[in-house]
Amino acid sequence: MNLTGPTSQTAISMLAPLVAIKTVAPLHFQMSLLAPVIASRALAGQFVHVLPRNAGASDPFLRRAFSIMATRGDEIDILFRVEGRGTRQLSMLRVGDNLDVLGPLGRPFDLSLFHVKHPLPAILVGGGVGVPPLVFLAQTLHARRITPLTLIGARTASDVVGEGEFSAVGVETRLATDDGSVGHHGRVTHLLEQAMGKLPDGSRAVIYACGPYPMLQAVATVAARYGAPCQVSLEENMPCGIGVCNGCVVAMKPKQNEGDYGRYRRICLEGPALWAHEIEWGKR
Repeated sequence: MNLTGPTSQTAISMLAPLVAIKTVAPLHFQMSLLAPVIASRALAGQFVHVLPRNAGASDPFLRRAFSIMATRGDEIDILFRVEGRGTRQLSMLRVGDNLDVLGPLGRPFDLSLFHVKHPLPAILVGGGVGVPPLVFLAQTLHARRITPLTLIGARTASDVVGEGEFSAVGVETRLATDDGSVGHHGRVTHLLEQAMGKLPDGSRAVIYACGPYPMLQAVATVAARYGAPCQVSLEENMPCGIGVCNGCVVAMKPKQNEGDYGRYRRICLEGPALWAHEIEWGKR
């Protein structure tokens, strides 16, 4: 099955063999899937829609959306946290099992600000399982000889994910934990405030963020205060992933790109990456 979305790319539905699976933190799993066509087309910020079961089973019925964490040759990596029946079943799969995967889907991060002679510095802000798309973004920027600063927030030290992947491409990573068990004791947005405050007078940075909604709203507030371009990757349940069910809509500010759905945008098609200043924060 082929589906064409607003990125002008074609999403592919395929059976992808599970190549590797490992625990990277308590209840957090990273898996590699053999998906050559998806790997060749995927861009940072896009996601795949996965049936969370072996292809020979019939339950659960609905797919789950997972950001693409990395592409490596013919393989793609995803990371997930066990939270319900679907992700629990995913965690129990073994190498060689086949998964029904649809992708790549959604709009990727906008990198147009780096197509200038003197691009803005980049700051990546991730929280929890919002880190994976930023790993892919860091690798993409690294390939363009751009080294971002990465800020990761987590509840505690054992929940920090992605630090090794950022280090592998030479990205400075600063950590914040709610309990102070590693890095800064407090919110990751405190680190963002510090980073923005240390920029030379009159300069800006472009901010990319993915994580829980309250974190993204706080990041958007900081970005607006400093006049910084900010793009956020929203996390919502996506029952269909292709713009049919309208289960993942987000409210936009009045007259912001109004279309067939008025002020609302479907995250699976017009997102997940959206400009923060266009979102009607607090209205869901």
